[in-house]
Formats: sequence, C-alpha cells, structure tokens
Amino acid sequence: MSRRRESYQEDGFGTFDSPPSLQEADDALYGIIEAMDETLEAEQRDALKIIDETTLSYKRAELTTTSLTLPDDVTQDELAEMGDILLRLQKSVQWWLGDWLNALEDREWGETYAALASKYSYEVVTLHNIASIAKRVDFSRRRESLSFGHHDAVASLKPAQQTRWLNFAEKNQASVGELRKAIRESKSGKVVSTLTMFKRRYKSFAQKQRAVVENATPDERQEMAEMLRRLADEIETSK
Repeated sequence: MSRRRESYQEDGFGTFDSPPSLQEADDALYGIIEAMDETLEAEQRDALKIIDETTLSYKRAELTTTSLTLPDDVTQDELAEMGDILLRLQKSVQWWLGDWLNALEDREWGETYAALASKYSYEVVTLHNIASIAKRVDFSRRRESLSFGHHDAVASLKPAQQTRWLNFAEKNQASVGELRKAIRESKSGKVVSTLTMFKRRYKSFAQKQRAVVENATPDERQEMAEMLRRLADEIETSK
C-alpha cells in the first residue's frame, strides 16, 4: 500500500484504491464537522450553567438556593446520577470553597471576606474558618473517609499530629465529637485506647437496646441475645 493511500485512510476518508474525488472528500469532511457539532451541543447541554444569581441548571435539572426541580419524565438513571453528584458535592464543597478562598488571598485578587459574605449570605467568620482549615490541612493529609469536621478538629495541630489523629479517627470510625474528646484527653495526659472507645460506644449502645427489648416478645429476646452472642464471638476471634 502506498504512503499516499495510507494517509487517506489515517485522515478518516475511508479506503480508496485511488485518491478520493472532490465530492467524496467533501462528504467525509461534512460528516466530521457534523459529528463535532453534535459533540459540542451535547457537552453544552450537559454542562452546569448559571442562569441567574439564584439559579443553576444541570442537564434537565434546575437548582435554586432552596430547591431542586426535575422534569416529570425524569428517569431512574437521571435520578441516580443527580444523587451521586449531590452527595459528592456535599462532602467536598467546603474543601473547594476553602481552597478557592486561599487562592484569592494568595494572589490578592477579588473581593474581601466581608464583601463575599454579604454577597453570598455567609458569616465572615465562617469563610475565615473554612479557608483556615483548608490552608492548615494540606492536600496530602486530607481523608476522603472523614468529614470536614474531622479535619477541623485537627487543624490547629502540627502536621505529624494531624496525621496521627486522622489515622486514629479512621481506624476507630470516631465521630467528630469522639475525636475532639480523644485529643483533649491526650493533651491532659490520658491515653485514649481502642478499648476506651469501645466502652464509650458500648454504654450508649446498651442503653438504646434495653429500650428496644422492653417491648420484645420472649422469642424476639432470645433471638436478640443470640445475635449479641455471635457478635461477642466475632469480637473474640477476630484478628
């Protein structure tokens, strides 16, 4: 196969025994342009758009400050995709906001915190706190499995201590309150062990289950007790 013939194929004109005619080349080029237009239209249709000061749109959804409106013929896949996006946003938006505020501050661009707070109905102190946490907790130490509140709890610590306590929170699945308490106790000289965490949770768990058991039948109580025995066996034999 000649190099010229190969080049025709590589350029998307198909396979020809001889150079394409002007009409064939024109048709091929038109097809490429049409496909590019369709791709561009789809990308624009699917993009997040700012409609006005209080309204955004994403695909077929309309989002305002206080509502999410979907079309009556919304599909299950569309609902699932929107839910996935919203949950990801909810978990990440404070990090994004903090990093954005720090980028503005580093470059001395944009409006002051007071102006931004007034424009977007935030408290100035809230913006300061979000930016401060994002600045003090480096990207490398942030944990996807932990909330922004967990990182807030360690933000005032040195980097090595941040890592230590974020590891602790992950390992013990500690709530923000439990993490804060563990850090306070550590500063006062107390050792917060895994057993200590278990005892605290067990006390709360036992109180809740006793309230449930009060209305249970004898057979239900027997099954509940068996479930707890299985749990005890798992705890004792787990590695």
